[in-house]
Amino acid sequence: MPPVHQSFLISESQAARRRGPGVHSESLTDREGNPTKTHPRAWLTAASLLASTLAVGAAQAQTTPAGRLLASNCFQCHGTNGKGPGFEKLAGRSAKEIYEKLVSFASGKEGNGLMAKHAMGYTDAQMQSLAAWLATQK
Repeated sequence: MPPVHQSFLISESQAARRRGPGVHSESLTDREGNPTKTHPRAWLTAASLLASTLAVGAAQAQTTPAGRLLASNCFQCHGTNGKGPGFEKLAGRSAKEIYEKLVSFASGKEGNGLMAKHAMGYTDAQMQSLAAWLATQK
């Protein structure tokens, strides 16, 4: 073999050893972080995957009611739908009634119990959102 080909084979085998098993020349970087060539379809696939992920995330964010996530804090005592066993049932109450009760807890008028601690952690807007969500649970 001519020396040019020999040096090409040596550098290619060195590159193969550096990349290690399972890593191909189409990967973005080698083990040292040096950029390597990337197939154009890899970029297209990555871009379409990112776009579909963002679209799904946006659709989920639009369909989740504002107070639902906040209400997940209440499930252990009041149940996931406000009809939990053992504690005061929230389902069927008006948003105004629930909001006023939360404000009362947050102000300390209802004592210093567990509900007061929870209510103190919410902003006024969060308490309104939470009350609105719980009021929809009939």
